[in-house]
Amino acid sequence: MKYVCTVCGGESKFMAHHPEAELYRCVQCTHCFSLTDGTNIKETYTEDYFKETHRNWFANPDYAYYQKLVSFLKDTPNMSSLIDLGCGNGSFLTYLHRKVPELELTGIDFSPNSLEGDIIFAQGDILSKDPDAQYDVVTTLAVIEHVANVNDFVRRVKGWCRPGGTIIILTCNESGLIYHTARLLNSIGFPSAFNRLYSCHHLNHFNVKSLRTL
Repeated sequence: MKYVCTVCGGESKFMAHHPEAELYRCVQCTHCFSLTDGTNIKETYTEDYFKETHRNWFANPDYAYYQKLVSFLKDTPNMSSLIDLGCGNGSFLTYLHRKVPELELTGIDFSPNSLEGDIIFAQGDILSKDPDAQYDVVTTLAVIEHVANVNDFVRRVKGWCRPGGTIIILTCNESGLIYHTARLLNSIGFPSAFNRLYSCHHLNHFNVKSLRTL
């Protein structure tokens, strides 16, 4: 059976089997994506997602990366407002509020949240929630890989951004050394790292080329 790429719609070929999904790679843009049989447990973004399921991730924010974003944003002209789509527990917004207190900050996520200071929070699904405002900067950190329809996701992200504004998307790099090593180990019978990296909780596995294509 033929499947089309979730990024560019091009022809895709079977790449590998995963216990939770079949993995396909696009011939044109080299994007990798997961096809599940629909019986896998879907991710539920409740409070437990942050406090239990991924407790270690959310308890240890990547402050070095946050600081890189702050340095970049300080050099961004005409910046007075920022929205973080899929803000999780709000760690990035909280950090940003402390570093750039004059910036108007908003976050949206499935899960209820209470953020410090003047940070605005709205609970909802960004795939169905229509923008009620546009912002100078739109960030979405480690979200896009969880989304099935990435083209619709990017269109919606763009809808939150004012004309001439800045969009920052963070995701894993499937063309990086860690993924390459995991694929190599899997091919010689050591699947642990491969199975973890390609878990169906990440439906799309971007590399530099495929993200630029999108």
